[in-house]
Amino acid sequence: MEKDRLINKVCQDTNDIYSRLFDHRPFLNGEIHSFLREFEDKKGNRDIEALLKCHQKLTELNDTLSHFPENFKDTVKNFQEQVAETTVRVQTICIPKVIEDNKLAESKEIRQKKWQVFLDQNTSKLLEVENLAKEKELEYRQHYAELEEKLKIT
Repeated sequence: MEKDRLINKVCQDTNDIYSRLFDHRPFLNGEIHSFLREFEDKKGNRDIEALLKCHQKLTELNDTLSHFPENFKDTVKNFQEQVAETTVRVQTICIPKVIEDNKLAESKEIRQKKWQVFLDQNTSKLLEVENLAKEKELEYRQHYAELEEKLKIT
């Protein structure tokens, strides 16, 4: 019986030593629980802040949208006025320019026609002058040929 008690005591001591050296479950459970508490506290604060920001933005949006019909009418009226004013400005700038461009195009066509007539006239005159120059050249050649013959004979 003494032996049994001694063996029980040795087994119990061995279990205590084993649990102290190799069984880390209680320590790990405590660390995991403290980590979870910290994480939930920090995350909870961030989530609450994000929710408050969303709530604030939604409230601002609701306030803006409640005045939307009034603002929309004013905005559309201002937009229409600006479009009308811009149209008038564009017309005052572009229409005279288009008319001026048309006049310039017409006068350019007239100038081109006159230039073509001028070139045609000068081309015919140039041909006449060239023909006259060739004729005179032939006359002078003949004249000098006659003079050379007379000089060789005498």
